[in-house]
Amino acid sequence: MAIGDHIRVDRGLYWHHGIDAGEGRVIHQTGEPGRALDAAIRETSMDPFLRDGSVELVGDTPAFSPAQVVSRARSRIGETGYDLLLNNCEHFTCWCMTGEAESKQVERVAWQSMALGTAARLGSSILLRSSGTPAAFGILRFLGPAGTAAALGGAVIMAVSRLRRA
Repeated sequence: MAIGDHIRVDRGLYWHHGIDAGEGRVIHQTGEPGRALDAAIRETSMDPFLRDGSVELVGDTPAFSPAQVVSRARSRIGETGYDLLLNNCEHFTCWCMTGEAESKQVERVAWQSMALGTAARLGSSILLRSSGTPAAFGILRFLGPAGTAAALGGAVIMAVSRLRRA
């Protein structure tokens, strides 16, 4: 790792991202699911960032020099406004590196939601047409609208995420 690197730590269900500020320090957005009220961009020692996890280097190709990446990160220290879908730690870190606020994690969830929702919708339609057992109708009738809602929800998340970057 070197100053200006995009780093992350595994939190189980998601990755927490930050910028290596050198000398054992990291600049990151502290808001995480369930703790958004006290969220802000901060420069901290590595320990609060890691929380007993292991740091991993993200292999981004930065659009800026390492000094510029750190300067961009420091220029936003104190900012609040954490939003899981539109302004999380990965959005912040990618912006520092490339100038584009994006989150591959959010996009991956959106794509998965669209795929699973579409599969549920199509599967329930096919099974409802071919099923002769009335007991199956209840769950199948639920899967159709639920699948549609999941697919549409994923599409909306993806669209908003991409429009925000434009």
